[in-house]
Amino acid sequence: MLGKLKDKLDRGIATVSVKSESMVETSRIKSQIQNYQRQQTALITQLGNEMYAMWKAGEMNRERFEQVCKEIYGFEQAIAEQNRRIEQIRVEEQQLLGTQPMPIPPQTPQQMPMQQQMMQQPIPQQMSAQQAPGAPVSMQAQPASARLCPACGKPVPADALFCVECGVKLEN
Repeated sequence: MLGKLKDKLDRGIATVSVKSESMVETSRIKSQIQNYQRQQTALITQLGNEMYAMWKAGEMNRERFEQVCKEIYGFEQAIAEQNRRIEQIRVEEQQLLGTQPMPIPPQTPQQMPMQQQMMQQPIPQQMSAQQAPGAPVSMQAQPASARLCPACGKPVPADALFCVECGVKLEN
């Protein structure tokens, strides 16, 4: 009887240890994700301001546009990688605790080429305000989110495992 009690206590201590380590690491990663999101938002704002200024001046700087878009895309990739790491921590935790982990969905090959295709869309070398008086420059934007977070209602990418706003796990 004491042996069973000792085994239960040992398992309880091990469970608390594993879960606390997972929670600390997940919190650290979520903090990094928030940092990436702030930097990405600042770049998007900067891009919008620069594009508007170029449109008003009647010229388009393709290289600058592509440079900032690639930086934004880099943050998207970093955020996706951090979300994958959170999912991996969850799986490792379940394996350590002896519970059945749900498999991590593989990244589909279509996700990467679509982003790259969008980066390769032609952009006019110059566009003047006279070509589109009173109208903003039309640019191909990234596709809108396919769904909303069930917890906070914020838009989330179709392939996201977690809400980038509140961190809730999303169902596929």
